[in-house]
Amino acid sequence: MSVRRIPLTKGQFAIVDECDCDALISIGNWCYSSSGYAVHYQTDENGKRKTLFMHRVIMQRKLGHPLPASYQVDHISGAIQGNRARLDNRRSNLRLATHSQNQAAKGSQKNSTSGHKGINFRQGKWDVRLRYKRQRINLGRHDDFEKAKMVYRCAHHLLWGEFSTEQNVENVPSEIEQWVCAVLNQHGIVVSSDVNSTAA
Repeated sequence: MSVRRIPLTKGQFAIVDECDCDALISIGNWCYSSSGYAVHYQTDENGKRKTLFMHRVIMQRKLGHPLPASYQVDHISGAIQGNRARLDNRRSNLRLATHSQNQAAKGSQKNSTSGHKGINFRQGKWDVRLRYKRQRINLGRHDDFEKAKMVYRCAHHLLWGEFSTEQNVENVPSEIEQWVCAVLNQHGIVVSSDVNSTAA
């Protein structure tokens, strides 16, 4: 499918499929928002400003109906490209996601002391924690940073599957995988000891 560029403000541009380009341009001018998205601002009949997000418009065109309630539109390449992915609005780079799945695809938080999402250095050890379906899950305190990363990587992949930022799980030892499964099971999260599976 051919790719087109749509100019935005601040010298930026969005990448879209040719089949969406004319429809998007007909909406009007598109801007580069402070959060890094391609947006169009409209004012309704009551004078209230409304923000249209390009990626949401495209997903609705792809589906042929409004977005399902409680679903968001996720940029698939966001786990690798970070905020830059927000301007890649090709249909192949967009997917529906729950809020939890969308959050799972985000990178490290600014307050992380390790530079790695879910891992912080406290009192001489590496704490591993994550959130899943409103639960805060403690995945132990570890002396070794590399082991802490493997624990987080394994748990994240087991919980979120294709939405996980942690796809490189082939080198996680089976004993770590089994221990992570046991911890998750204690929280009522049923997973199998197979990093290619996802949580129930």
